[in-house]
Amino acid sequence: MISKDILDKMDHARRFLAAPAPEVVGDLIAEIRILTAQRDEAVNNYETAQLLAVRVGEERDRILEDRKKYMNLYYDNIHNHGDE
Repeated sequence: MISKDILDKMDHARRFLAAPAPEVVGDLIAEIRILTAQRDEAVNNYETAQLLAVRVGEERDRILEDRKKYMNLYYDNIHNHGDE
């Protein structure tokens, strides 16, 4: 039969393991805050990257449209003045 002393020690160990020490809780809270800040920064960086991608796409489209316009003017100029 298991002695009362051993049962008490087992019960104490079970309660100790079930309830973390205050410094452990503090460390976990600090880690959660750090991870939350990192997540918020990552979300912000992602949103910034999306906005930049849209701006780059718009700028690319504008450049391609300008290029097309200048190429058309160039070919029109060659076609209209090529026989002179």
